[in-house]
Amino acid sequence: MAAATMPSLPQVVSRRDRDGGLRHGLPVAPQERFLKTDEAAAPAKRLRTGGVGDVGPRAAVVMPEKKEKRLVLVLDLDHTLLHTTPALRLAPGEAYLLRRPPPPLGQRTLFDLRETHGILTKLRPFVRTFLREAGAMYDLRICTKGNSAYAHRMTRLLDPEGSHFSPGDIVAREDFREKDKKSLDVVPGGDERVVVILDDTVDVWENHLDNLVRVRPYGYFAFHGRPGEKSFAEARLDEEEAAGALAKSLDLLRRAHEMFLDLGAGGDVREVLRCLREKPELRAPRHCS
Repeated sequence: MAAATMPSLPQVVSRRDRDGGLRHGLPVAPQERFLKTDEAAAPAKRLRTGGVGDVGPRAAVVMPEKKEKRLVLVLDLDHTLLHTTPALRLAPGEAYLLRRPPPPLGQRTLFDLRETHGILTKLRPFVRTFLREAGAMYDLRICTKGNSAYAHRMTRLLDPEGSHFSPGDIVAREDFREKDKKSLDVVPGGDERVVVILDDTVDVWENHLDNLVRVRPYGYFAFHGRPGEKSFAEARLDEEEAAGALAKSLDLLRRAHEMFLDLGAGGDVREVLRCLREKPELRAPRHCS
């Protein structure tokens, strides 16, 4: 039985690194053929509001708490937060997945969507903890090359209660201005000064490399896997949670958030990412030359 490969540290991408990852030269991903009608929109994101107390004849106005300047985190779906495969492309050693009884819905990370979409989707280990903790620091967005129906369906698997994403936070390929190129121009709140991007593929963000943190690609199924290696599913293993790619990315995102706040008004997160690119151990921007 093949051992699972330990994921490497997330990469803050420089303009010299334009490697597109595992997708090049491989068959079209299932989300590219996901042409079903749009699923019902995810529930609206719960509003985070500061309020003013009831003002009567003698009541004093209660001023809202001062909010910290928020960063925006733009997340890719496929090979970053999850992996999807056409059911017909399962390897022989993965067929057991179709016979295994599913766990309770709240504990489920593998979703059999054959009846409606002909696919299986596996959430990346640690992803729900990642979304919860990253969402406390960043406003979260999705940007995917999959179509809108696929993007909304996958977001509902990741965030079934709509705690992190509203429909307006999801950018799909129909929104792109240039085919196969992602751009912050179509992302809500996509100001380069306050946006961090987490994606496994670099070349789709060629105009925003200074904002990009590259994460090790996640492949659970043999489809789109590494030739000659058993998939996680075939080996009946999975990426580690505590030491996996998302946990390491979350640590980097925490440091980037802290360093950005230290910059004060007018701070630019691209400067923070540049510092972390040059000195990955940094904890404060003042130590960056």
